[in-house]
Amino acid sequence: MQEAHPSMDPHAVDAALRQLPPRAERLLRVRFGIGRSEQSSSVGVSALPRRRLQQLEASALRTLRLNALDPRLS
Repeated sequence: MQEAHPSMDPHAVDAALRQLPPRAERLLRVRFGIGRSEQSSSVGVSALPRRRLQQLEASALRTLRLNALDPRLS
């Protein structure tokens, strides 16, 4: 499992995650252990097939990367 870089500001991480749709935000929080410790079943993502979870995760991470590159957000 990957972890956030130790020098990352937790408030910046939260702000970035809040830009995502709610399901994607919850998925990444559970996947990377950000914030509250919740089981995937408690946030409504466990009922999805593994492949769909991987697709949602990839899409959410791609969105975060694109947002980080957008000069208007700097």
